[in-house]
Amino acid sequence: MAFSKNGVGTLVTEASYNNLADVYEMRLKVAELMGSMTPSTCTPLQVERLKILRAESEQLHSLDTDLELLARINHELHYLIGELIGNSALLQLYHLYYFQTTSVWYQKMHNFWTEEIQALKDELDELIGAISRNDVIAVGYIKRNYIARVINLLKQHNSAD
Repeated sequence: MAFSKNGVGTLVTEASYNNLADVYEMRLKVAELMGSMTPSTCTPLQVERLKILRAESEQLHSLDTDLELLARINHELHYLIGELIGNSALLQLYHLYYFQTTSVWYQKMHNFWTEEIQALKDELDELIGAISRNDVIAVGYIKRNYIARVINLLKQHNSAD
């Protein structure tokens, strides 16, 4: 998060789940809508790109060395899924809300590393199946479920603080 203070400039503070809870909630709804609002057709190339991301996810072992790789995989996945959203207004929200919430997740990643890596692999496996079937509705719900899982982890972590 950043805020501006007259005479001081822009100050950067740690992003928090509490400050972005409404945005996370909107991400759930945006994901649910992606399959019903002018979805694009899935392609074999997208399936191949997902398989490459899945193979790269096998290289994730240590938070100390692999956080950058995880971020790259997640960003590539985000843009690949965005290709399936045919409604331009929905696509803008999809991008906006993703980038607003990403910093919170990466700041807390050290608390969830092992389960996050397994969840990413599972999500990629499910997405490969859905995109292979050209099922954009399923893609949206897979993303929705992943986002809901992240929200629950962040809520649990917040209540422990």
